[in-house]
Amino acid sequence: MIILHPDGRREECELPADPDKRLDALQTAVGGYIEYLSPAFHGLHNHEVILNDDGHERLPLNTTGSLAIGMDLKLCQPLSGPIVLVPTDEDLQTQRQAQQHFFGRLDAVVLGLSSETEAGLGFVIDARN
Repeated sequence: MIILHPDGRREECELPADPDKRLDALQTAVGGYIEYLSPAFHGLHNHEVILNDDGHERLPLNTTGSLAIGMDLKLCQPLSGPIVLVPTDEDLQTQRQAQQHFFGRLDAVVLGLSSETEAGLGFVIDARN
């Protein structure tokens, strides 16, 4: 795992295979309970992003780490505290790429850039109204 500290340091640590020890190592790295950051908020396809669940109010901002994971700081406030990157397996990477492709096609339809048929979606039910 890679830990991106708020002061700009980058630390690499071995992540235990044992699930109990793994959780302890992640909690130690972030300084509390862990929270997985949704892939919608970062640009990494081959890593999980983990942070302190309740650190937003009390830990220092991690601007460098937030930029390193691909966050758009014009749209979002930087994350707080240490940011932990854990490599994902190939199955999860493939699943994320398929999701990104699907939602990209859906966005094209919603924005009026293509029809449902052109996007290969068949039909879309717009439940916003």
